Amino acid sequence: MTINERVASIGVVPVIKLNNPERDAASLAKALCAGGVPIAEVTFRTAGADKAIKLMKEACPDMLVGAGTVLAVEQVDKAIEAGARYVDVEIEAQKQMSKRVRSAAHENGTIFIRSYHDFEGTDSYEALKALVEKCKYHGADIVKLV
Repeated sequence: MTINERVASIGVVPVIKLNNPERDAASLAKALCAGGVPIAEVTFRTAGADKAIKLMKEACPDMLVGAGTVLAVEQVDKAIEAGARYVDVEIEAQKQMSKRVRSAAHENGTIFIRSYHDFEGTDSYEALKALVEKCKYHGADIVKLV
């Protein structure tokens, strides 16, 4: 089953920000899996995101764990080493950095997601379509609109 198919079958992707991965990551992974949600996106907005990914994968090896808010190639390397199956880079990320992240992800068989976040409202169909096309143009395997 592809990542797209797994995400579609689960129906939701919890975005996780853990300040204490050693304490919380394994138990959170087990709870999500027990609740029928064997997927999580660990945001790199906090230190230790790679540790959280690793601990979640160790606790639940079949869980689909990805890395979100990736801002540097070094984070991609850490995420992939930890077991992330995908990396998510926001559309506003610098073009050169995004290219390097995409290359690093693809070299390791990891899915590259480009995302757009608008917490104020929903754009028009035409604007959303243009965003999807822009993300695909910049090499996204999957486009995420929030």
